[in-house]
Amino acid sequence: MSAHLEKMSAAGNAFWVLLDAELGEEASSALARQLCAAGSADGLILADAPDYSMRMHNPDGSSAMCGNGLRCLSLLLHEERNWPSKFELDTPSGRRSLLIAGKRVTAEMGKAADLPGRPSSMKSGIPVSLEEEVIEGWAVWTGNPHLVISCDRDLQSRVCELGPLLERHQDFPEGINSEFVRKGEDTLNVRVWERGAGETLSCGTGAVAVAASGLVSLSKGESCQVDYPGGVLEVRRDRSGYFHLAGEVVRQGQFDYPLESIPVSGISGGTLDSD
Repeated sequence: MSAHLEKMSAAGNAFWVLLDAELGEEASSALARQLCAAGSADGLILADAPDYSMRMHNPDGSSAMCGNGLRCLSLLLHEERNWPSKFELDTPSGRRSLLIAGKRVTAEMGKAADLPGRPSSMKSGIPVSLEEEVIEGWAVWTGNPHLVISCDRDLQSRVCELGPLLERHQDFPEGINSEFVRKGEDTLNVRVWERGAGETLSCGTGAVAVAASGLVSLSKGESCQVDYPGGVLEVRRDRSGYFHLAGEVVRQGQFDYPLESIPVSGISGGTLDSD
């Protein structure tokens, strides 16, 4: 028994996408760890018939919401399952609307909020004390927790040093993603450290967090573009305050993976049963 996986990318944020595998949580988490162990992708996206609700696992097997992953899944459903150009899909953060125009996919991402338990953190910001310095940032919830840090080029270059420290910081018991932002007059240049994944080439929920934070404070009816090493993501805030994430999605390849090789405890013979 094998799984047919599609490799897809949105602004360099790469995922294995798997339809109709009907794997349980333990098996899908183990598969994500195996597939992404060598850095082949930033996560595993799964969806099963009939409703194709989205599930996502980071390379460490943990579950999360993923804006770019949602857009990748949506294009695959459109192209491989003949879904229409406009539809809705259930995600870990609720039901979301999608719009597809060629390879450009726009996902409604809901409203941004303060980090749970940290009132005013989205607009006023919070200090985070490390051993030798204090990092200031805006903490934003966009289905995932993000810390948006305004920085210069030198601080931004330390993303692989500071990202793990912030992810494991006692102030964030569930971990946190860190967006290191160099803001110009008309530009937002970002590098990101994602919990459970490390540095990635872009982050969809992170782009929304940047736009919603006190650093940018995107107004209703406005839009901005967020430049990551992997490409550009566009964020728009509609008149109702909902954020929308847009950009191109590309298909990068295919892979058939033997499901019996997934090491899941409690399954006799090393094989998998659908649940």
